[in-house]
Amino acid sequence: MESKFLNKISFSLLAFVLIFRCAYFNTFYNAEKSFESAQKIIENSQVLDDSKIPSEAQILLDKTIENSKIVIQKYPDSNYIDKAHLLIGISLFYQKQYELSIKNLEKAILSTDSKISIKANLFIAFSFLRLKNNDKVFFYINRIKESELDKESLYTYFLIKAEIMENKESFQESYDFYQSASTTTTKESRKNFALRKLIKLAEQNEDTESEIKFIEFLIENLDDLNKIKDLKIDWIESKIKLELFDDVIQDIDNIIEDPNYSSIKPKLLIYKARAYKDSNRLNLAIEVLNDLCDNFSKKNETSEAYYILSTISLFEDYNLELAKTYIDKSIDERSRSKYAKKARFLKEKIDKFEGLQEDYFFYQKNTIDDLPLKNEMNMSIPQPAEIKLDSLLFSMGQIFYFDFNQIDSALFRYEHLLLKFPDTKYKKQINNILSYHNDGFKLETSNSLQQNIDSLTTIRNEVFNLKTNDSKLKFYKDMYLEYADSISLFNYAYISDFYNYDLNEAIPIYLKIQDSIPNHPSIEFINNRLIDIKNNIIDLKRLNSQKILLNSTFKMIAENNYDSAKTLIQSIEVRRTEQIYPAISHLIKKLNDYNNLLENKNLNSDSVVYHMAEIDFFDFDNKDAGIQKFKYLIEDYDSSLYINQSKWVLNNYTSKYNYENINFEFVDTNMVFFDNPLKKINLDELVRKNTLLDELNNHFENRE
Repeated sequence: MESKFLNKISFSLLAFVLIFRCAYFNTFYNAEKSFESAQKIIENSQVLDDSKIPSEAQILLDKTIENSKIVIQKYPDSNYIDKAHLLIGISLFYQKQYELSIKNLEKAILSTDSKISIKANLFIAFSFLRLKNNDKVFFYINRIKESELDKESLYTYFLIKAEIMENKESFQESYDFYQSASTTTTKESRKNFALRKLIKLAEQNEDTESEIKFIEFLIENLDDLNKIKDLKIDWIESKIKLELFDDVIQDIDNIIEDPNYSSIKPKLLIYKARAYKDSNRLNLAIEVLNDLCDNFSKKNETSEAYYILSTISLFEDYNLELAKTYIDKSIDERSRSKYAKKARFLKEKIDKFEGLQEDYFFYQKNTIDDLPLKNEMNMSIPQPAEIKLDSLLFSMGQIFYFDFNQIDSALFRYEHLLLKFPDTKYKKQINNILSYHNDGFKLETSNSLQQNIDSLTTIRNEVFNLKTNDSKLKFYKDMYLEYADSISLFNYAYISDFYNYDLNEAIPIYLKIQDSIPNHPSIEFINNRLIDIKNNIIDLKRLNSQKILLNSTFKMIAENNYDSAKTLIQSIEVRRTEQIYPAISHLIKKLNDYNNLLENKNLNSDSVVYHMAEIDFFDFDNKDAGIQKFKYLIEDYDSSLYINQSKWVLNNYTSKYNYENINFEFVDTNMVFFDNPLKKINLDELVRKNTLLDELNNHFENRE
């Protein structure tokens, strides 16, 4: 009986040990699997080190950290402790939390397992490299013997070396290390990552030949057809940069009928046509473009094809009517495409030229002296007295020369202008152009040129006796009324713009001068100023709208409408260089995390409750919801690992709670609030400013 009893005890103890080992092994196994999956996603994603990592990888890294911490906290005597510290450290490195990464890796570096110690050493060096602490980088990297590294550690070693050389702008050495990394690793995802780093570095360095070579390496190594197609386009564009047009045409001919490339056939045909056009084989380019237009419709590529046909008709054949036909077709194909916009701009140039031509023939028959001069203030329409035949001829020549690429036609008009108007104010400019094209040829004109004194200039100078902006504005207004003086009209707009800050007054005048007096002495300033104003209106409205939409996102979060909040914030147009980008990027990540937590099958687990509380409290500006969840966790989950952290948060960030008996071994004291960029912003004022910007923009919209 005693023997049977002892056997039962032994069996029970054995079962307990096996269950215990199985529990912590499973926890660590889950941490490892999450880490491996996250690493693969990062290495296969389109983003590289300077961008945010995919949200799916973020979640997996969080799981890695969470499970590794459980192993460390619950099973301190486990054989997996060092590896758990290593996984936490590398996960934090990928999350760009470099200082925290170093703290955890410093524990793993003490491991008796040389592989763990070496990897910890490598990622400490990598973290210091990202922190730009070069002394520490070289301290840790010099502790490593290259001969002691296995293939995957050697891969990391080469990446570090490559990045060091990249920072030093020793690009060839950086290339060599990235290539060594790609050939060392046995993992396809890592090989591809190193090759993509090579492509990006070559592109940044404007080393197109190397970029082509690296793209070819990566294409050979890929199975993903979509990525191959994207790379093939990059390869073609790089070849075109180097003017290797025959290579482009031959490669496109080799793949154009391949079913795998059918989805990008229109794009390939465009590149083929461009290659023919840029190598001056216009008939072949036209043939390809017509083939594209006959077989496809309503695509960006067909809009581009018609636009290219219009430029050939205009610039090569000078067939205005055919060019306008193609322009209309380009716009009809895709009215909002890039090339439809270009087509509209080209049409404006043609319309402007034809308008000048009509004006010239009209005013040639009706001299300026015969036209009526209205002595009334019209801020928007300059008087006919401003129209000069030599100005019209010169403007037509400029359009031929600079816009239509019709040099011979331009030169003919310049020569005609000098013969017809020998005293024209454009004489010096025209002679310089003719001399450049005709090897010193200069047309003979009268040498007895009288320099006429502009009496209006003398009158205008009286403005310097006036003190206030209002008196100057009245003076220029009266000058325009009495003399139809377009310079006074411009001065009126300039003072309104830069001294009275009244763009509503200035913009209409700038626009009408631009439309009606193309040869105004200040036309270049007006053109540039209108572009600046238009761009500033667009940028300011966009920046204000970012904040308004972000505020609406927080309102949706407060109403627990997380899906709509995510959709709204992802619609915000923001550039990576703008101050608000980190806030929007952070909030998108937290919304993804929160939605994933909500979808968790075990919604009431302490882990899920805690992480939802953390996001509510620190990131969503929803402190009441966060406090409620922290209290719920403290009161209902006696054995939770998150009780100590929850107590610490409520003690430190609220005034109502004062929990005792906190075990600080399980507390992360680095937690901080999300920096909400809306804290000091008056949203009503933003809405008001956007209304004013819309009023300014209406001047441009009404003009169009």
